[in-house]
Amino acid sequence: MDRPLGPLIRGATAALLLGALLGLPGVDLPGVDLPGLVAPAAAATPAAATPAADPPRTPGTGTHRTTLPQVDAAPRVFRVERTSPGSTFHVGLWFVGAGDSVGEGGRVSIGTTPGAEDCGTGAVFRPTVGEPAPLLTAATSTWTDDPAHRCATAPELFVALDAPSDPVDAGRPARLLVFEEPPLSAYALSLLSAPTPPPPPPPSTPAPVVDARPVSAGSTPADAPVLGDGSHTLTIAPGRAAVVAVPLDWDQTLDVRLDTDGLDVQVLGPLLGPSGTADAGRARSRTVSYLDRESYDAPARSAALAGVHLVVITWPRGDDADDPIGTTLTVTTSGTPGDGVPAYTRVEGLPAPRADSRLVDGSLRAATDRPHAGDADAGPDGDGDRTSLLVGGGVAFAVAVLLVAVRRMRATRRAGRARGR
Repeated sequence: MDRPLGPLIRGATAALLLGALLGLPGVDLPGVDLPGLVAPAAAATPAAATPAADPPRTPGTGTHRTTLPQVDAAPRVFRVERTSPGSTFHVGLWFVGAGDSVGEGGRVSIGTTPGAEDCGTGAVFRPTVGEPAPLLTAATSTWTDDPAHRCATAPELFVALDAPSDPVDAGRPARLLVFEEPPLSAYALSLLSAPTPPPPPPPSTPAPVVDARPVSAGSTPADAPVLGDGSHTLTIAPGRAAVVAVPLDWDQTLDVRLDTDGLDVQVLGPLLGPSGTADAGRARSRTVSYLDRESYDAPARSAALAGVHLVVITWPRGDDADDPIGTTLTVTTSGTPGDGVPAYTRVEGLPAPRADSRLVDGSLRAATDRPHAGDADAGPDGDGDRTSLLVGGGVAFAVAVLLVAVRRMRATRRAGRARGR
């Protein structure tokens, strides 16, 4: 006999609410299929006058919800625990600003003690006049060529999020992306070859586009649809970002081109580090190479990762730019993974970067899978691609038990139906 799932779901809901009451940290879990079971996001801890002596632990690789600190407050600090000596932490920050500012931005850093910046720092600061919802990103990395360096060996590190440069952004929702990359031995590093130079970029005057596929662009890294090579038609709203994603492997280069004048385009790495160069209506990424770690530019080091890269298109709004316009985006990847593919040290729980992964959650979604605004499972900030749960201790166990029970019941039902035929 089939047993109803209602009691189990109600039990899991109660466990999640208990977690919220206990103040457990908010964690985004990919791949949890529990329709309708969405817990509220964890409330952010108010910033203290100085960095907390015992900052809350952030569970390593993942996308972590937080809010920007108040102006003149201490940075918001999170502790991350290292899985393996020699690993590299890559950290990205993104938030949607209030816009129409002469200067707007944020800053994220990593250190060996709370509030320190000795392992890396990244920042963004730019005018956002004419942008009602600017997407602002920053990135940094702990990579060092000294295997004995404290930033490569410390069992725990501290990620600090500074107050925004414009007071109006204080308290706004933000996302911290954290990826712990497996270590690469000195011997394996010595075997890497520089990538083959990419072919010349496509001509500035594009050939006529045929068979362009329509796609609904996202507005943040959380809801960017994944595209392949070819031409795609998009709608761009004035002053707002349109974001799509493209898988890119080691030794590969990404070229993107728009057929509409007046639009800006930029390529970001998997952890939001700017990659390559941009010109009017076109951009070319850096060739994905581990050897770029030797750059003194921390964002460039974060872009030196195989994984899903982001293409951000913006249209600076003018006095006469009020209605959305259509454009065609042509995506071209070149290069083949070869001697530049790193041979990482195998570490349980630390997957290596790969082209078809977002790195922070290992997922890859097709363009048709992106939730649309107004869908029941789309959160207010566009994070509808994943169910947001509050997890800690027994709550995590309760969810795991529920998932196993659901799978077993579904299997039992299928078997029962088969026997009844």
